[in-house]
This record gives sequence, structure tokens and C-alpha cells, in this order.
Amino acid sequence: MNKLLLYTHKLVHRIRAKAINLFAYESNNDIFNTILIIGSARSGTTFLMESINSDNKYRVIFEPFNEDDVKEWSGYVSRHYIDPQFPTQKEKRDIYNILSGNVSNKWVNRYNYKRHSDKRLIKAVRANLLIPYIRATYPDLKIIYITRNVEEVVASRMKLKFGNELTSILTHKNFLDKYYPNIDAQILKDIQDPIAYHTALWHLENQILIKRLVEYRLDHIDYNNIIGKEISYGKDGKLKIVKTTKGTKKSQATSHKNTYHLSQSELKQIDIISRMF
Repeated sequence: MNKLLLYTHKLVHRIRAKAINLFAYESNNDIFNTILIIGSARSGTTFLMESINSDNKYRVIFEPFNEDDVKEWSGYVSRHYIDPQFPTQKEKRDIYNILSGNVSNKWVNRYNYKRHSDKRLIKAVRANLLIPYIRATYPDLKIIYITRNVEEVVASRMKLKFGNELTSILTHKNFLDKYYPNIDAQILKDIQDPIAYHTALWHLENQILIKRLVEYRLDHIDYNNIIGKEISYGKDGKLKIVKTTKGTKKSQATSHKNTYHLSQSELKQIDIISRMF
């Protein structure tokens, strides 16, 4: 798909979503009817969201934990952490409202094409650190966790010129002390190189979950295992992944920019930072 077609494809979908959401409504806000997709940015969360909702069964809520575009989540840092034992009343209320679908604006609705819905699919790349609290509070919530190897994620972030999102995690001293007690936080705070801070961010927001997949009861998916597959939840409540003959469509998150190729020195730098964890 060339640049013009990709841009046109995205534009048509945005206009369609905007028109539908002028009249969209939900008839059931039970959190049991929510599926939460989590994972690092550039790990395939949008592709997974589109795959699961290929038949348009769900109301899609896009990135509700974006503090800049969602007033219900304003005032928090980009990678917020909630201690499961000491949540504030505001944190509890805000998480509940988002998970139950009580949030609506042009940002979160940008991928929603369902006018009337009684179940929702929430896609969030800023929610990894929220999982200890969310799982403790909502034990029956379906959570799908997608991972992609660190090199591919770093290369994708470099291609799109992502900024330093590591800094928001470093504000949570209680999080670092609890989950990464052997990591020198000052070393992380001093990182200025993009390859290094993208790598450190990947480890900080993923190792906490990779080591606790069973404890947090996460349906774990590897990005490279879902290309050319159909993903859905069966009537038994279990995640199903089957091969498809339909072919793989380009995700709306696909970038038209050229692939960023990591150099040998950059790969070595990723390895050095990774060894810290």
C-alpha cells in the first residue's frame, strides 16, 4: 500500500468513525463485558484490536489512558502506576469509568464503527503499570497482553521519532523499589540516547508482566505469531487463534515511513541496556 492509499485509507476510516459516533451509545456498562488489550507502543496492539474486532462486534475505545487527549485521565503521567493496596478515590473512580465505557470523545472513538454496543474492546499502550491494580480490583476482566521483541519495538519507535517516555515511569519510586530493586534509578534518569531510553522503557513496562503472566492471568500473545491469523474469544471464554485464508490487511497504525534499520552498534547498545534487567 503506497503512501497516498495508506493516507486515504486512514482518512476514510476517521471520517466514518466520526459520523457513527455522533449517535453511538452503549446499553451495558458491566465491566464483565470489557476486553482490555495492553502492550508497549509499536508492539501490534492496534493490529490485534482490528483483528479481534474484524466483524465489528465491539465498541472500540482507543487509548483512554492518554492524559493529553482524555479529560477523564488528565492529571496523570504517561505511564501511571497505582499501588493495589493504596489507590486513591480518584484513581479508583477514573479506572472504573474507563473500563466500564463511561468515556467518550473524538480521541477514544477514532476507531469505533459500532453505533449500538453492549460490549467493548479497550486498546491501551499506557496501561502496563496499571495491571497490578486492575487485576487485583477486577479479577474477571479479560486482559490480552501482546509483546514484540525489543529490537523491533525500538526500531519502530526510532522510525517514528518517539520521544523519551521513560521519564514518566521514573517518577514512581514505589514502583521501582517494588519491582526493580536492583536497578540503579539514577543511571536510568541520566540516559539521553534514544536507543537506550527506548530499550529501558521496553524492559520496565514489560518485565513486570512477563514474569507474572500466570499471577495476573493474562492472555499472552507474541506479535509475530498472529500475522495471518484470526483472533477471537470463544463461547468458553478462551482466546482462539486460527489461520486465515483472507490475507493480512494493513493496520491503520501502519506507518508509510521507510523501515529503520538498527546498526550493529545500536544492537550492541540494546544488548547492554537489556543486561541491566
